[in-house]
Amino acid sequence: MQYVPTDSTQRQLLRSLSYFSVRLKYVERKSFFGLSGRQVLLLASLCSFDEPPSLGELSEANGASHQNIKQILLKLEKAGYVTIRPDEHDNRALLVEPTDMGRNLAVLYNEKIDEVINHLFENISEKDAATCVAVVEKLREGLKELL
Repeated sequence: MQYVPTDSTQRQLLRSLSYFSVRLKYVERKSFFGLSGRQVLLLASLCSFDEPPSLGELSEANGASHQNIKQILLKLEKAGYVTIRPDEHDNRALLVEPTDMGRNLAVLYNEKIDEVINHLFENISEKDAATCVAVVEKLREGLKELL
């Protein structure tokens, strides 16, 4: 028996996004070179900044709480993947920088992620992907207003 949704396209989209989010979390939890998926995702995100971001900037970029990001970073620092230091211009802020070991791991991870992305988007046109990005960004803005 095949599932046939009877509700609106908007509800179907939210359900699909929710399903995708849950499945993506399974990928995040997978270990990569002894680090959790969440640790590696944060490290890859950190390496995408041109300049060392503050803890707050990194938290916002990853949609996670300051405390959660700091806990992950402390583990990465202990393992030698990042350096956390006070901002010379603002003693209240902490700057985060990947070490050479962190950058190397981020490169390996990004190569693996490129394989995953190529697989996921194999049958999706650039135009469809761009439309999806635009829709999801509008949904994020609407969600911000609710929270």
